[in-house]
Amino acid sequence: MALPSLDAKIVIVGCGISGIGAALKLTKHGFRNVRIVEATGRSGGRIRTGKFGSSIVEMGAAWVHGPSQENAVFRLACQYNLLDPESMTEENQAIDVGGNLPLVPSFLRSSGGAVSAESLAPALELFYQVIEQTQGLTQAGEPAGSVGEYFKAEFTRLAEEEWRGEEEGTRKLRMALATSVMKAQCCLTGTHSMDTVWLGMFGVYRTLPGLDCTFPSVDYFKKHHDTFLRPPLPLHKLHTVQRMGFGTVNKIYLEFQEPFWDPETEAIYLLWEEEVQLADTVPNIHKDWVRKLFGFTVMEPTESA
Repeated sequence: MALPSLDAKIVIVGCGISGIGAALKLTKHGFRNVRIVEATGRSGGRIRTGKFGSSIVEMGAAWVHGPSQENAVFRLACQYNLLDPESMTEENQAIDVGGNLPLVPSFLRSSGGAVSAESLAPALELFYQVIEQTQGLTQAGEPAGSVGEYFKAEFTRLAEEEWRGEEEGTRKLRMALATSVMKAQCCLTGTHSMDTVWLGMFGVYRTLPGLDCTFPSVDYFKKHHDTFLRPPLPLHKLHTVQRMGFGTVNKIYLEFQEPFWDPETEAIYLLWEEEVQLADTVPNIHKDWVRKLFGFTVMEPTESA
């Protein structure tokens, strides 16, 4: 196959990070006639920086996943000094968090006041234990049912066994925290409810330290699967794709003149005390949408970021 001429006219559709990256790579290799076409009036795609009060905030993508030299986004962030020195250390690049950011948490209850992290730590430990267990089920085949159904049953069973001697109030607060973290898992998975996520494929995706992978849009692939790949996917994998859903994750920014949380806090979890039965959905989302919030990530002021 003959290589294209460096004078070839190349058009890239979309001025998001992928389109910009493709154009940059082509021009670095000597191609001279590269153009990007964009339907909107701005570049960046899902990356969008804006002003909120006196601060600069990210309305779209905000995290660099996979902080190592194998990640092109990480290399660009280092090149333009956008990260603090600690983030660029070799030790930080070697950490594998499995998709869960190790943030220092604080816990606020719906009736008012904070709850000690020590009394709630067993709930977080059990949550991630069952999540890891759920992901491991794929290795034994493709079980039926959903992630939400399996997780709720298994977590409730283990909690009853392990917390049998605890006070009722403590047990209820731990279940409320597990409910909040389950809502956070919905954000990570990109779904309204873990009940819609098929158990058979939940453990197939693995986060790799330093290297993230992206795939074509699920919606596009559903419509064009018969022509997109040659040879086509096996029938059982095609059925998996057809069962995939995707939702919307929104951001809400709040600005305070003075912090009411502890200085070391990096994440604030909201505990809705009456939610002691594991559920990641809200019956009346239009009226009680605030109950779908699992909490907030504490952002550093722009001046010190």
